Formats: sequence, C-alpha cells, structure tokens
Amino acid sequence: MRDGGGLVGFHSATDTFHHWPAYLALIGAEFSHHPRPSTQRVIVEDRHTPATAALPASFQIHDEFYVFTHAPRPHVRVLARLDTGPSGPDRPLVWCRRAGKGRVFYDALGHFDTTWSDTRQLAIVAGALDWASGVVAGGDC
Repeated sequence: MRDGGGLVGFHSATDTFHHWPAYLALIGAEFSHHPRPSTQRVIVEDRHTPATAALPASFQIHDEFYVFTHAPRPHVRVLARLDTGPSGPDRPLVWCRRAGKGRVFYDALGHFDTTWSDTRQLAIVAGALDWASGVVAGGDC
C-alpha cells in the first residue's frame, strides 16, 4: 500500500481482521453493530471523486447500516453518510483515504443482492475500482 497499491473494501470489510490493528487503521474503521435493516436516506457529501460523481445529492436505499467502534471521519475523506437528521450522530458510510502512495476506498453498503443491482451502488463500485487502481485520478483522496 505505501508504495502505491490499492485496496477497495465493501460492507463487511470492516467486520474482519478484528485483531489486526494495522488493517483496521488502513481500512479506516471497525464494525461494531448494525440496527435492523431498513430503507434510509444516504447523503452524498462529496461528489468530486470517480465513485460519487454520478450520484445524486441524496438517495434512498434498503440495507444494513453499520455503526463503527470509532468515528472514521478524523482519518478519512467521507464521501457519503447516513442521514440521521440535524442533531443525529455522524454515520459515515463511504470514504477514501491515502496510505502513503496507496489508495484505500471503503463502502459500507452491500448487504443485500438488491444493493448490488442498484445503479447507484454500481456507480460507486466502478468509480472506486478506477480510483483505487490508479486508472482515474480522484482529487486529494
């Protein structure tokens, strides 16, 4: 990673390697739990990356919405978050970060088969792979 590799993780990529601190630091967060699956609104905070450029400002999706043991925002560039209302907790769902010369991308969506046929999720996936592989530039991320 430090020399220019790429890592793209989806959904349960934060619910693995719990005893490997270097991996958890690399991916940006560790899964804690999730409420019952539901249909919620996702707010796209940053539409200036290949993974989010084609997304609307917000969208509804049915999924399992993860809660993490620590807030990832201080260590990553948050691209999309769960809408928890004006006084609700910060719940990042999609982010990216640099690791040396490498690129790390994570998307917490993806529990259900229907998510993987959703055009918005497919746009995130395609853009994430392009960015993490270095095929497309993606700003500071």
